Amino acid sequence: MKAPDRLVRYVVVLCALFLSVLLGKCVQSPPMPTNMSSHAGMVTPTAPAPANASNTSKDKVTSPDSIHLAFLELTSNISDLQSNLAKWRAGDQSAIALAQTNANRIKVVIDRVEWPVAIESNTSKIKDALAILLPALQSRDLASAEPAVQIIRDSSEAITNVFYSTWLASVKESRSAPAATQIVYLDLLFKIREIETLIGKWSKGDQDSPIIARTKTNQLSVLTQQMPSMAMVIVLQVRSLERGLPMLKASLDARNLAASQQALKGVNNSLHDLGHAFYVWAQSAPVDNSPATVQASYFDLARNLTDLRTNVPAWIKGDEASLNLAQENLDNASVLIAHAAWANAIKPSLVKTQSSLTPLIQALALKDKTLAQRSLQPVLDNSNEVTSAYYGNWGVLAGIDSDTQATQSSTLATSLVVRSHTHGVVLPDPPDWLKTWMVGVLLIVNVIVIGVAGFLKSTTAKKRMPKQV
Repeated sequence: MKAPDRLVRYVVVLCALFLSVLLGKCVQSPPMPTNMSSHAGMVTPTAPAPANASNTSKDKVTSPDSIHLAFLELTSNISDLQSNLAKWRAGDQSAIALAQTNANRIKVVIDRVEWPVAIESNTSKIKDALAILLPALQSRDLASAEPAVQIIRDSSEAITNVFYSTWLASVKESRSAPAATQIVYLDLLFKIREIETLIGKWSKGDQDSPIIARTKTNQLSVLTQQMPSMAMVIVLQVRSLERGLPMLKASLDARNLAASQQALKGVNNSLHDLGHAFYVWAQSAPVDNSPATVQASYFDLARNLTDLRTNVPAWIKGDEASLNLAQENLDNASVLIAHAAWANAIKPSLVKTQSSLTPLIQALALKDKTLAQRSLQPVLDNSNEVTSAYYGNWGVLAGIDSDTQATQSSTLATSLVVRSHTHGVVLPDPPDWLKTWMVGVLLIVNVIVIGVAGFLKSTTAKKRMPKQV
């Protein structure tokens, strides 16, 4: 056989093998529940198992990861409740409805979690205080609401002390690494933001703030030891953050405001790098169908959309740094939506939210402030629907109630827009008719290529036969 003929034959056979494998991938039966992998913004779907499959007989959350996340939800809503009560006290009547929302969310979380024994007495106090607070808010009775909120605040502080001093260390070895990675990252983020707020108050003359900030810094040290070692890129950033804590502690102990601000700046820089590492990891990790990951993904999604509410207007008013922050919020939101296997209960609101993000993504890419301002409100409206769906179906998402449609979403991530961290082109999933057409074309091409390979094999075989004398 001549060299060109041999080369053509090899190329044709290799093409046939490649197309056969590709065709097999396109038409194969749904894989086992190995979740979903994402590479460079492209999502490969699989069929995740229902998150509530093993928990439907329970009526309360019991896993350490879900309890950690419930603690974050509880303390976050209690903090917002106090803030809204202060606004009401100052005359803002619209804050009453917000306080009612916080109180109802606190009740949901308190009622649906099997709290550790060391914490349960204080969660019971919060539940009793809610029985006074909710009617007081309904009747707009500030005098009755005030003492109830104080009980809730004191109980929350007691829970927090136990949580970081003993409980976290006691459950470290029994946690799920993927869920714990996300939850610990979120807790670090919120804790550092709290310290930042406290140092800001200190700079304005509040002398109690450095004392509270010092306690929060101790809690940060506890948290850094909780990060699982499954993702080395994340662990390295946590260790970098950890190295900045002694300077922050020493500055707070010395009541040196300038040194504390400088030390906090270094910790914030490490946190920013940790955030990048986390979302790169989440983008490439398989979709996680554990209830704790679903809830953590909602919690972080809500956080990014809340930040978007601040960053887009700040950029419109001239703060150029806020443009990058807003684009990061959008990237993070897309990664989070693809990272979790969402229940049917929350799918519709997520689809609407992601759809409304697309015009805002384009407006920021074009640096069109008018379009950005117009595109922001639908995002905020739809994000409120996500929050309502989340708390309205908290038990479903926590894996302790049955989903009304029985299964987790296996297609949500592929029906949504997923973006890489390069602010790149938006890539929607192709429609079903196009997939069918592509499979048909691949089948025809495959048959043709194999036929050509067979013909070349026959032709070259004849050439190799000896001539008849």
